[in-house]
Amino acid sequence: MKIGITRIISLTEQVGKHVLGKLKSGDFTVNYKENKTPVTSLDIYAADTIRNGLMAITPDIPIITEEDKDHGNTVKDKLSQPYKWFIDPIDGTKTALGFAEGKDEHDGWG
Repeated sequence: MKIGITRIISLTEQVGKHVLGKLKSGDFTVNYKENKTPVTSLDIYAADTIRNGLMAITPDIPIITEEDKDHGNTVKDKLSQPYKWFIDPIDGTKTALGFAEGKDEHDGWG
């Protein structure tokens, strides 16, 4: 299977720049999941944009994102495939929110 990695890199760089700019400007909203962890409008934007981009680049590879409401048998079906994408667009949202608030010390986020 041949994958257009340069297109994927470009996609993720574009999403990353957008998210970082919005974090720095404070232009996003914060909600909380059922488990009381934060999810921002940037998490949703990044997950949707990356998912849509990967679907266009690699339509035959299933995608699982942290923000999807995709559970049960659908996830099991995707996991059984030989190739799959796992997407957690902002890993460490709590820390990213600290960054957005100007806190210099953090334990990392990606």
